[in-house]
Amino acid sequence: MVAKGTGLALAVVLGGLVLFGVHQRATGATLHAYWAFDGNGNDASGNGLDATIEGAAAFGGGVVGDALLLDGTDDRAVVADDPLLDFDTNDAFSLALWLRIDVTHQAPTTASLGIVEKWAGSGGYPYTLRALLDGNRNPTGKIYAGRYDGSSGVTVSSPVVFDDGGWHHVAFVKDGTTLTLYIDGAAVGTSTDTLTGSTLNASALYIGSRAAGQYLAGAIDELRIYGGALTASEVQTLAAVPVPEPSALALATALVAGLLIAGRPVRDGVRGL
Repeated sequence: MVAKGTGLALAVVLGGLVLFGVHQRATGATLHAYWAFDGNGNDASGNGLDATIEGAAAFGGGVVGDALLLDGTDDRAVVADDPLLDFDTNDAFSLALWLRIDVTHQAPTTASLGIVEKWAGSGGYPYTLRALLDGNRNPTGKIYAGRYDGSSGVTVSSPVVFDDGGWHHVAFVKDGTTLTLYIDGAAVGTSTDTLTGSTLNASALYIGSRAAGQYLAGAIDELRIYGGALTASEVQTLAAVPVPEPSALALATALVAGLLIAGRPVRDGVRGL
């Protein structure tokens, strides 16, 4: 676990040119929502998309600070519908999070447990992340991502299982018509998105379950939703050992051999978003 409030990202200013040593701002993806789950469901992106915690969900033991701990019975976080969480047929987007699926879990009758899903059971949906737990359909513990336009769907799933009780970084990216699922920074599957109908809906966002239940037993940390596609290298950065978020006062300057080295805070711990 990495504690927050202790890190610095360095910038070098030379001849009027500022070179950031790490965490440059992305040009193709904009942070729409960010839930760190450090003791609450607040959205740290500044967009006010706070999550309501349901059931007996607790906080603790995350990859960075705390995580949302889920008992697989009635725990989840729910975010009200908002345009920043919705993506239509041709929109690019990215989801990224740290996930832990407990080794001991109860398989649902619907063959999948909800990780992140914006769908209430009717019409299309822009994205879903699920853990497939029905051995008759897929090996227990595969991670599945998909989209649906109300009549047709497109999916991509991991080739191996991840219900090992350990932390894994998961990202789902739509770039043009290409859907890519990343696990621990590596692309594990791609699909071509051929949907033509709308994938917009008015559903809430469910974190740790599907709308009707199918609760995940495990934990979720550092959930981010972006408008636009993260690059492979950006996903790898998110999946690397997390960079602590600096405090507002953790700034330092030093003059070394005529170069100004200045501390620069990183708002969400990755790329200054």
